Amino acid sequence: MGGGGYGGGWPPPQPNYERLGLPEPLGFVSSERRLQKLEQEILELKAQVSRRDDFSQWIDKATAYQTTVMAVAYAGFFVLWEKVSGVGVSWLHSLAGLLIGLSLFVYVFWTLAQMHGVHVQAVGGKPRPTMEWLESKGPAVFAFSALTGIAAGALIVGVWIYRFFV
Repeated sequence: MGGGGYGGGWPPPQPNYERLGLPEPLGFVSSERRLQKLEQEILELKAQVSRRDDFSQWIDKATAYQTTVMAVAYAGFFVLWEKVSGVGVSWLHSLAGLLIGLSLFVYVFWTLAQMHGVHVQAVGGKPRPTMEWLESKGPAVFAFSALTGIAAGALIVGVWIYRFFV
């Protein structure tokens, strides 16, 4: 019961395909080779997760920076707006206040709506149809908030310049 000329035993010895320069047949891939492939795949997946975590941290930092810049900009506007009160044309001052108020309201509303959408998705829920609608209107919302803020700033700077020349 020796088993046919190669010394017996099961499984029969595997030829060294790599040394012979031949591709390994699918059924004869050694367990060591399979282990190496799995280890390589695990390393690649770990690298992908690391890159995703790095990107997520970068996005969080960028969002925090943007929020800080917006808060400083709105605060600076209101300081300047208060400084020029009683100077120049009062309806321009009121219009600037209205415009910046609209800009701030839209910005805060939009930020809260986005945070709500992220929270809903993070807990595994689907965003409501209103969230999908808000996300589709993102560029228009940003444009409205930015343009009203810029218009208000231009009015206040105009009133401030008027203060020095009149």
